[in-house]
Amino acid sequence: VREEEEKKPSKKKEEEEGVLTVEEALKHISKGFSYLLEERRPEKCFIIFRELLKDNLSGLIFTRTNPKVIQKRYGIEGDVSIYWLTDQEDAGQLRVSHSLETLIYHIEEFVNKHNECVILLDGLEYLLGNNTFNAVMRFLRRLVDRTSQQENIFLVSLSPYTMEERDVSLLEREIIPLKLK
Repeated sequence: VREEEEKKPSKKKEEEEGVLTVEEALKHISKGFSYLLEERRPEKCFIIFRELLKDNLSGLIFTRTNPKVIQKRYGIEGDVSIYWLTDQEDAGQLRVSHSLETLIYHIEEFVNKHNECVILLDGLEYLLGNNTFNAVMRFLRRLVDRTSQQENIFLVSLSPYTMEERDVSLLEREIIPLKLK
């Protein structure tokens, strides 16, 4: 019995298997693809985004965090538009509510103006809380297809612990998962 227990990988080792550092994740990211950045708190997704901007890409972020905080904490600057996913009014901040149609409009407008870009969606849980899962999946599929056609990069930040396992699996079938340390 003891031998069998020693042969089984520990739960912690299983969880760490396939988990990437920011540097390792950047090596996996290519233009024309979409990535599901899985981490408990949205932190490394902003670092990855910032590093991708160094390749002369324009950037677009949709986030649940105040854009001023994002810019200050992660040093994101340059040709970047940051939209705050909120229903609250805030003078001086680009903001957008949970309307998927409005998000698509802003994304397509941005993509049409910029040849090469990286788009980060940090707020999937917010969108799922205000729209059906199927509607959000249709929205994501549309962006995945658009990203592929135009050689852009689409990043979606997700804490897999906030969703049912089945829903995470469906997302991982549509978008390449990268588990982050």
